[in-house]
Amino acid sequence: MRDYLSTDPIQAGIFSSEELDRLDGLMRRAVEELAITDQGDRNELAARILTLYTLGGRSLDEIYEIAVRLHLTGATPGGRLNPEKHHKVFILNRN
Repeated sequence: MRDYLSTDPIQAGIFSSEELDRLDGLMRRAVEELAITDQGDRNELAARILTLYTLGGRSLDEIYEIAVRLHLTGATPGGRLNPEKHHKVFILNRN
């Protein structure tokens, strides 16, 4: 998470070191589970985790489960479906 937030120092500054440690751990766990190697996919995952965390009301385990599920279904952090992962859905919906 620190890598993702390093591009936006103002946003990074709103989190405590303890929060960033927890988010880094959550990020590492999800990257390992999903076997992510692509930086773009890592950034999408980080954006999902950060969004879910800042919305509040969820445990880190819930955030992890939701972020992994959204990544597997191909939903982008903004809620749109990724056509690379959902090409069948788009083909079916064209009729």
